[in-house]
Amino acid sequence: KSNHDFHISLLKKSASSAESDYTYLAKEYFNSCRFEEAISWGKKAISIHSYPHEIYNLWMMVGLSYSFLEKAEEAKKSWISAIPVAPYRKEAYYYLAEIHGKEGGDANIKKGFGYITACTAQVDRKEPLQNNLIYTTTCFKLHARYLQKFNLYKDALEVLEKTIVRDEECETIKKELEDACS
Repeated sequence: KSNHDFHISLLKKSASSAESDYTYLAKEYFNSCRFEEAISWGKKAISIHSYPHEIYNLWMMVGLSYSFLEKAEEAKKSWISAIPVAPYRKEAYYYLAEIHGKEGGDANIKKGFGYITACTAQVDRKEPLQNNLIYTTTCFKLHARYLQKFNLYKDALEVLEKTIVRDEECETIKKELEDACS
């Protein structure tokens, strides 16, 4: 188990002379569930970085931190900021689709549907394989749920068929869709 306080104290000393350590400090705060500090250091790290992959990851972490603090609007802004940095990545679209869906209401449902459609259209070549499989399956399930809300059951079944990993939730959604089609 990581000793977060010890790592944070070392990284704070290091970050005072090496700005590149802002990223590590932000991540250590995030991993220790100290989200306010993770946001603060994450934003500092974003301001000095030039490497898109790291900037994207930092925006995602800042967004998740805001989400854990139940600050939905700030989370959305962070994830929206991540998209132009790496538009081929799936995560930001997914989290935006999920948060809009949870908020409900016609406008949010339409926005969420737009984000999940964009998400499943992405070919994320930079995502590690195991993450890509998880996100692909999760994204297709959420996409099918959105289509189900619009009573587009056959389209939802087609999307659901694209899932690589079949789990109990997939089978439940499939049965619901098949029943709605008949």
